[in-house]
Amino acid sequence: MITTCPKCGYVRQAKDTTPINQCPQCYVDYSVFLHFQKQSEQKENEPTIRKKIKMPVSKFSLLDNEILIYGILICTFVFIMFLVRSRAFWS
Repeated sequence: MITTCPKCGYVRQAKDTTPINQCPQCYVDYSVFLHFQKQSEQKENEPTIRKKIKMPVSKFSLLDNEILIYGILICTFVFIMFLVRSRAFWS
């Protein structure tokens, strides 16, 4: 039997009339609160994707570099096509 509320810290008295599994001060169900507290602790301890691959936050990802390279290639292609089609290139 829990005598101290895990949420508010209230110590249960003999005169309290609420059910044994409920805090008389904040009316939280002890088992429900402890269940959700355990779930939140498990979520905090789960590694995120960034932690799994050990990649620093400030470093560019490969996808960012690929987009930059493709952008430069497309701009270069468009510029070359513009030069080829212009009369200044052929004269």
